[in-house]
This record gives sequence, structure tokens and C-alpha cells, in this order.
Amino acid sequence: MPIFEPVVERLVEYHLILEKAGKDPQTEPLLEEAYARLSQMDYLLDEIANREREHHDLDDKQKRRVTIPGELNKGAGISTASPTDLQLAFPPNEADRKNAIAFEIELFTEAFYWIGARLRTVVRLLPELKGFEAEGVRNTRNKLVEHPEKIHSLILPRSLAYGGKRGPVLKPSRAPEVVNLFPDEGLVPNAEQFRDNLVAALDRAIARITSDANG
Repeated sequence: MPIFEPVVERLVEYHLILEKAGKDPQTEPLLEEAYARLSQMDYLLDEIANREREHHDLDDKQKRRVTIPGELNKGAGISTASPTDLQLAFPPNEADRKNAIAFEIELFTEAFYWIGARLRTVVRLLPELKGFEAEGVRNTRNKLVEHPEKIHSLILPRSLAYGGKRGPVLKPSRAPEVVNLFPDEGLVPNAEQFRDNLVAALDRAIARITSDANG
């Protein structure tokens, strides 16, 4: 199930309640953009997961090629594979593809945070949703992607980790003095926090609008 499907379900309910309550005409284009941004974010999450699986599969293929041709010295943990065996294990086309996958994962991850930041802005313009917040997406976009040069951040060197349960992590390699400054918890936890906080905010907004309509 797409991670933001529960948000779309609540947003539809919120949309219908606003229509019954007589919403501001400016609300409609904001809602249309919110639906589009949610679809884009789910698309990016799916594409990133596909790339991570592809990278993992390539790693597995290469590991099998290294250990099969040369016998493994189990005591020392050293393969006796020849240079030719190693060249066959890591063909240039697969190395190029792994580099492309890393590029795509970073690109899609940064795009997710930019789009998520825009959705945060859109949501906060909607009735009864001004208080919505998603710290993980906000901080990662603001401090690590959009404004890393600012004095309160200064986390400039680019680095990327991916393949674990947390999904891609931006700028995990840091100088000791900023190692604990605005750490990226990972794309998966940040996306889940965004989803859960937005579902909760929509539930509260729906309750308030319904209560006001019933007098």
C-alpha cells in the first residue's frame, strides 16, 4: 500500500466536509495541489525502493562471482580468486549501473524533501491545518538540502547512505563537531512521521469543522 494512502483518504473526507461547510474559493487549488504532491511523494518512495533493491541484487551477484571461481580460505576469510576472476565479478557495466543507482537515489531523495516541504506549506494554508508540522522532512530539507551553508547548519560535505531499513540517509558522514547537528533519521522514518502527523492533523480539522457546522 502506498505510504500516503491513509492521508489521501482523510484528505478526501476533509475535502467533502469543507464543501458542505462552504469553503473559501482559494481552497480548491490548494487541495488539488495537495493531492498531486502526495502522489509525487509516493511515486518517489516507490522508485527509491526499487533502486535500493536493484543495488542489493547487483551486490549479491557480485559476491557470488567472487567466491565461486576462487576457493575461500575460511580461516583467514580471504578469497583466492585471481585478478581475472575479480574482473569478471565486477564488470564495468554493472559498476556503471551501481553509480547511476546511487545518483538516482540521491536525486529522488532530495526531490522528496523539496516536494514534502512544498506540501507542508500548502497544508498549513488550508482551514484548521495551520498547526501541521513534520520536523523530519522540514529539518532535512531546510538544514541539509536547501540551506546547509547557513550559520546554524554548516553541514556542507555531501554524502549518502542507503540500503537499510531507514532508507536513504543524507549527509551521514560529518565532522565531529556537527555529528549530532540536525541528523537525518532516514527517509522512511521521516515519511512515516509526515504521514502520521498529517493524518492526525486532518482528523482534528475534520472534528473541528464538523463541530462548528453542527453549531
